Amino acid sequence: MVIEDYKPKTKKFIANNSMVKNNLSEILNLQKKLGENSYELLEVLAEVQGVKTMDDVKIVLEAVTLLSQIKIFNNSNYIFEGLSVAKIKDIITMLNEKGISPENKIEKLSGILPVLYINGGTKRFHTDSGYRLLYPLKGIPGKLVEEPLEIVYMPEKIALEKDKLRKNSFLKKFNQFNKLIEADLYALSLINESSSAMSKSTAVEILKCLKIMIESYKELSGSDDIDKKLKFVKEKLNNNGWNSLNFNEFIIGSLLSLFTECDTDGNTVHGLIHYIHQKSYNAFMSCVEIPPVDININFNSSNISITKLKDWPGTNWILKKMINRLKKSMGRFSVSIVVCGNTFYTYIKSGAESAQVHVKFEPPSTGGVVHIEYQESDTDEFNQLRLLFFKQILEAVGMKVEVIKNQYLNALLDKNNLQNRHQATEAFLYFIGSASYGYKVEMYLSDIVKKGFHAKATEAARQLAKIYMAEGNL
Repeated sequence: MVIEDYKPKTKKFIANNSMVKNNLSEILNLQKKLGENSYELLEVLAEVQGVKTMDDVKIVLEAVTLLSQIKIFNNSNYIFEGLSVAKIKDIITMLNEKGISPENKIEKLSGILPVLYINGGTKRFHTDSGYRLLYPLKGIPGKLVEEPLEIVYMPEKIALEKDKLRKNSFLKKFNQFNKLIEADLYALSLINESSSAMSKSTAVEILKCLKIMIESYKELSGSDDIDKKLKFVKEKLNNNGWNSLNFNEFIIGSLLSLFTECDTDGNTVHGLIHYIHQKSYNAFMSCVEIPPVDININFNSSNISITKLKDWPGTNWILKKMINRLKKSMGRFSVSIVVCGNTFYTYIKSGAESAQVHVKFEPPSTGGVVHIEYQESDTDEFNQLRLLFFKQILEAVGMKVEVIKNQYLNALLDKNNLQNRHQATEAFLYFIGSASYGYKVEMYLSDIVKKGFHAKATEAARQLAKIYMAEGNL
């Protein structure tokens, strides 16, 4: 590569660094020794802070050579962006440590460099329809495949002043949206606690939550389209004897079912809560400009965008674990994540299916919760098998799961069944990883049915969930 072909930043680095200009031929000779398909040493140097001597150049060269040997450099010239020469020396010391496997070295580096270690180097059974399993299934054609080690680069861009202003505006809307979601979660916990017997006082609390949700939804959407549904539900309550009950009296029969049964068209209290939740994300996203994205990752025709509104010590650890799960799934998906302290709101779309996941990484005593609303595109046989697959996984991590009208899945982990923050993290990671693989699940199960194993498809869905839970990824 001639100097004129370098990026503007690299050309500026060369022009402004007298040491580099004076030793340019030596640096280019070092580049030649590395071969045609290697990284561009000058472009790497342009990203490092404080390159002043040829010894500094050789330190950077040694670090990148060591990283290439464990397959982490991956031809990315930005991997040392913003790092000092002293920090790169520390990396070299760690890489030269004896008795540490390449995998462990990469795991350590992920705390220093903007990279993600993706498991690889193991054999996996690949079915002809593209599914990856721990072991072959009888009657399903496929082969064992050696899976290579893979690396993903996760840069976090520096926020510009205009991004900060947009983020502040976005935060205000998110707080309104989060208020709606928290009212939703409180109402659902009351419904779950009172599914067989509910006092009117509890029902009043649920209606208060519904009121908060409606007010927040109206503010987000600028629409009063929900008023007609609310009026209809109120009339149904009155027609079933709501006004004749004392405050502490228990409600029963059809009146109780209006609170506990989820009509997805919004014709019951529970149904209206579900209906508003389904519509709230679109209302939230449409009332703001495109949210400022701090991290954007693309791979396998998939995209992950992350917006950090308020940081939290555990944020990057959870994000890296989550992105590792998504990358390993080999599915095609789009994921948007908003992080506000220890509250994560995730929207994931895979094929025609979608899910909203709200997590507060707290102990149960201080409001820890995981809430998942998943929607299938249809109600056919394969949609049902996939719902069964997700239900098995979520129940295995301790969530209360409800399948509604053979198309929707609602799962909750709160003070009634959440044991600790670790359980919330596991539930979040297991679902995100499996949801990103949704369309592959359907393909695989349809493959079983087409090959004459129709009666075994349901059991296969259960087995797939067990395999997934055993391995932690697909």
